[in-house]
Amino acid sequence: MRHVQRFQGQGYMTEALAGISGWNFTQGGIKAVLAETEKDCLASHRTLPKNNFQAVQEQNNMIWWRLSKKAFKS
Repeated sequence: MRHVQRFQGQGYMTEALAGISGWNFTQGGIKAVLAETEKDCLASHRTLPKNNFQAVQEQNNMIWWRLSKKAFKS
């Protein structure tokens, strides 16, 4: 797992999420991007809000997130 840890905290996932979200919004008719995380996945809970995702629902061990096209910042 050491090979993965050296990339943590570098912002790569934040940048990748912004890129894939932006690409999604260039596709016709896409109004929102949704994400689903486990409640104990704290890294995702930091990354998603950095890209303007809002937590919209919690159930059992899961959290659902939403990024509207209007909230997306390229």
